[in-house]
Amino acid sequence: MTVLLVDDSPVMRRYVARTLQMTGLETTIYEAKNGRQGMETALDIVPDLVITNLNMPEMSGSELIEQMHASTQLRRGPPKSWAAEPSPT
Repeated sequence: MTVLLVDDSPVMRRYVARTLQMTGLETTIYEAKNGRQGMETALDIVPDLVITNLNMPEMSGSELIEQMHASTQLRRGPPKSWAAEPSPT
């Protein structure tokens, strides 16, 4: 399974990557530090799973998700699952 982690915090990316590795699933993990890099990487690798933060510089996680859904290249790929941090109420 190919996983793309998108978060501006290197600590959070490392934490999520380690958590995924601990599951024992065979994964290839790619990382991006903002939504813009995440979109570029997604177009290159067409990930099976994207885990994204919502609040990031340059492009938010919400904008990333919208652009990924609009992309014909990514729509042809396998189904995606989205996980994001909740926004404060």
